[in-house]
Amino acid sequence: MKCLLAPPEKVKERYSAGVLARPALLIYECIRENDGIDVKTLRMLTGMQRASDKHAFDLSLTDLQSTADVVISGISERLNEHGNKSGWNSTCYMLADRWMERHGIAPVLCTREEAKTKLYAWIEQRWDESVVRYLKRKLDTNSYASGKVNL
Repeated sequence: MKCLLAPPEKVKERYSAGVLARPALLIYECIRENDGIDVKTLRMLTGMQRASDKHAFDLSLTDLQSTADVVISGISERLNEHGNKSGWNSTCYMLADRWMERHGIAPVLCTREEAKTKLYAWIEQRWDESVVRYLKRKLDTNSYASGKVNL
């Protein structure tokens, strides 16, 4: 999937080319420095904890996930001063490459077209024909220049 979703340029190259927003770069760099960081800490360390920052933060995090740069790595439980669970769990993030390495998933080097062909071959054996047609239509009609796929 990474070959299918990830743009060929690195995060800093996309930022320099004006394709990636500054908040996304800040979030990426913070996650790179803090494997498994929870979302509340991520907002704090990037300076995006104000209510007015929420939209840019959420959009940037979604963009980084849609280009396979960042993945959800788990959750952390919020604990009170006595060590008891208190409040909502928090989503944790890490770089996709590090997550793959941690789970013994070797990177596969292939073109987007090769990845698409492999994905179609896999899903055609497992999914309903109408779902396969829907996915093919989405993947074949979206621009990959931005690395975004609207499913």
